[in-house]
Amino acid sequence: MANAPELVGYAYIAEKLNVTPQTVRVYATGTAQKKAGFPENVAPETSRSPLFLRSEADAFIERRIAESKTPARLNANRPDTAPASKPAKDRSEISANARANAQAKRAATKG
Repeated sequence: MANAPELVGYAYIAEKLNVTPQTVRVYATGTAQKKAGFPENVAPETSRSPLFLRSEADAFIERRIAESKTPARLNANRPDTAPASKPAKDRSEISANARANAQAKRAATKG
């Protein structure tokens, strides 16, 4: 028995491009924003969700990243190319900032 090809959906492509599945759907079906070379849907007509050959999806992802004006954003989910991120703030620091902002707003509205 031959190996079945690996199939992927919008979520796979979205994760690799660091966009939402809705954006990928627009790439596939939109009129003004349709992307040339988007993989062909190989799911049966009765399927609720489109499916794509992983090899074709990966090729599209690579082309999309290469053509992008903001490749760092598209590469965010690719550990080998992702830009260094800032360390997350501590919750107490966030809460202190929120309290200070709220106090400043109250003071501004009083006077």
